[in-house]
Amino acid sequence: SVPKMDLEKQKLLSTSPSSAPAASNGLVAPEDRIKLVLNVVGTCLTFAALISFLDLLLDYFVDTWLWPILGCLLVSGHLLLVLGLNQLGPEFRAAKQLALAALICESIAYVALGSTYFFRSFIVPFWWWHANVLIFIWPAMVLVQASIFFVLGAKSEATGLVRYLHYIAALGLFFVACVCFLCSCLLLFAGGTAIKDYVISILPGDGLAPPGIGEKVVTASTKTVFKVPICDMSNSSCSLKDMPLHQWTAVKPGGNTGCLLGDYVFRVWRGNSSKVLLTFDGGGSCWNWPTFVGAMCSPAVGFNWAGIMKIQDPGNPFYGYTLVEVVYCSGDAFAGASEHFWIMPAQSASAWKPMKGYANTLSVMEWTKAQFEGPEPGLTSPLESFVISGESAGALGVQLWQGDILERFKGRYQDKKTIFIADSFLGLQVNDVDALQRGIMDYWGLCETGIIPSPLLQRCRNRDINIRDLVLYNLKTYPEVRLLMPLSKFDQVQIIFGDLVIAFREPSSLLRDFLSGKTEKVKARLFNSSTFYKELTAHVSMFAAYPQFSVFLVNADYHGFTLLIPEKLNATTPAGLEDDCSKAQVGQRLLQWLNPETKQTNQCYNKEGEELWTGDFCNSSIPWEQGSCTK
Repeated sequence: SVPKMDLEKQKLLSTSPSSAPAASNGLVAPEDRIKLVLNVVGTCLTFAALISFLDLLLDYFVDTWLWPILGCLLVSGHLLLVLGLNQLGPEFRAAKQLALAALICESIAYVALGSTYFFRSFIVPFWWWHANVLIFIWPAMVLVQASIFFVLGAKSEATGLVRYLHYIAALGLFFVACVCFLCSCLLLFAGGTAIKDYVISILPGDGLAPPGIGEKVVTASTKTVFKVPICDMSNSSCSLKDMPLHQWTAVKPGGNTGCLLGDYVFRVWRGNSSKVLLTFDGGGSCWNWPTFVGAMCSPAVGFNWAGIMKIQDPGNPFYGYTLVEVVYCSGDAFAGASEHFWIMPAQSASAWKPMKGYANTLSVMEWTKAQFEGPEPGLTSPLESFVISGESAGALGVQLWQGDILERFKGRYQDKKTIFIADSFLGLQVNDVDALQRGIMDYWGLCETGIIPSPLLQRCRNRDINIRDLVLYNLKTYPEVRLLMPLSKFDQVQIIFGDLVIAFREPSSLLRDFLSGKTEKVKARLFNSSTFYKELTAHVSMFAAYPQFSVFLVNADYHGFTLLIPEKLNATTPAGLEDDCSKAQVGQRLLQWLNPETKQTNQCYNKEGEELWTGDFCNSSIPWEQGSCTK
């Protein structure tokens, strides 16, 4: 038997402070330490998933990491939270089961979505995205409920550590719910007509050129596009001389060409074989996923039918020309060579979108060049008149491709009979922040396409070049080839694009300044009419140093003059879009100024007494020549 004294000693030892649980001495018990680590790390990972998702929506340039990185962060964080929750008592059994079921749903969704990333040729049907909406929305709902359970459970806990563990777990599950809800919204609405219609509704309707007739995704089985027959170069030469006279024909070049959605075609109107009008279509530009799903660029084939595209209209200054339309559906100003992971759930297509603007345009140039060759060429050499025109994004295409076109078609044109028209786009940035434009050019992969002249190539690779540098280089290199720019002083579309570039680059700082009431600081980083006009004049004054350059500056906010019908082109003067020669001194009519037989001069209407950079003010840094306007 144990002596009575020994029993009393054991009793005292068992109740002594040194033998009490570690937690009563302020230490963390091993099992609680495990819970703490699992919950804290899991919550941090889920928060990182939420931040990465928001970064995807707001970042200026975002790499193609959506499902792999986002999925790993979210699922691994959620898994750690579930492991931590399993350490809790049976009273949280229901909440733990909800969290585990939600984790299984998320894992299934990310396996399905991961396949759209890792298998680039996978044509994802639209229902695939919608099925994942259902898989995501259920975890979002049940995890909010589970978070509430743990918050309520925390209030009943006596010890502070366990209470905080409950709060941390509730916060982590709430982050997971937020990401699941945002993913379901993304998959449900991105690329849908509702978003596209909204974007179009907030654009300045009075400042936009007439719209086309829509877009069409061209596939291997497509035989006509908007009732225009397609000639497929995979089984035909599609020679101009074999095309019907005074009719449209769409040409499908095949090869490495393609739109963001579907196959690529360009369009040809066979007219006078000694006069050629080569047009670059407008259609916006995309430099990240939000601009793509926000319909800021044309993703599929569409034709322009307005303005100078009405080649059969006798009032057209290019009436009777053979017209080659460089269709635009790559979102990269006709110069890109890259591929990006841009999902568009409203479409059945690969989640990887190719930006093949360079390959598309090159196919048009090679086809056009071939029409000068052979025993029976479709085009006369040298051309009597060669006009290359582009509006909006097409204006950027004209500026980027000018040097290549002149070198490629050397001997096929006459310098003094060749005109480039860059209508309504310069790629201006607030306070001349050219780094943004350089970043976009790099994102499109422009430097390695071959479009950059060799003297400028290294600068392009060093991100030390912009479109203005290319224009100046071409003006210096080709002194007898005219470059014309019809521009609005307060072009609302250019202002919007300039502001969007800034907004995507500095979203957090702009939002912070706005919420803190520093509205003047926000305005200073965005365009207004006067700052845009000042920036425009700074660029144009550099070009105006070359005598073959001319600008037609209109006191308006319009965008896309060359898509105006001849009657409106005739009514447009530097004084306004519908001025119609209100005074003799307002300058030339735009229709007359665009005529290849006209000797163009710099046109701007200068009204005395106007404040700088507003109204009819014309800066003296540009040599204006006041034209005479007659009724």
